[in-house]
Amino acid sequence: MPIETAIVPGQGDFAFEAPGLVNPVRFGRTAESLVTIDTVAGPLVFGLQGATLSEPVLEDGVVRYAQVFTGVDLEFRTDDGRLGKHFVLADAKARQDFRLTIHDPEHTLGEPSRDEGGAWQFENWVAYGTGLELPAPAAWTQTGDRVVGLPGSAHQEVTVTSTGYEVRLELDRAWADEAEFPVVLDPAVEWY
Repeated sequence: MPIETAIVPGQGDFAFEAPGLVNPVRFGRTAESLVTIDTVAGPLVFGLQGATLSEPVLEDGVVRYAQVFTGVDLEFRTDDGRLGKHFVLADAKARQDFRLTIHDPEHTLGEPSRDEGGAWQFENWVAYGTGLELPAPAAWTQTGDRVVGLPGSAHQEVTVTSTGYEVRLELDRAWADEAEFPVVLDPAVEWY
């Protein structure tokens, strides 16, 4: 069965949704429930600590939240069947570290483990025969055409908390010092 990556208008608390991904994904209106992924074990609610959310817009298949932090826009894409999160940092003064939460108090995702390349996989399935992964993040300079992120340009750490999981994400300081802004920081959610 093919994956449908289209993002369409949502209902109620959700501005938009991508119902045809491996697990349906809904885009919220608050920092505490920014993204919800419906799994076989129940919803996983992703939040962005300290963010301020405006009403998102959908343009060219991209959900965009403007100024979630000063100088930082947040974009979500579903191309290639993955959930790409692009933090677009306007300049070197913009925040370069972020804390995401995954509300999963029953820890239905199971134990996270990191591979040698910096990706994090959760041990339990989110759909039949399918797991969830947070690939190694990467960053690149936004100069027109999207380019592949550079290995080592960003880092993430996943920890288990009493309410689920915390994902700490940051640009590599040495890389950022040499980067030409604006910069795109691309953590993602993928299915394996």
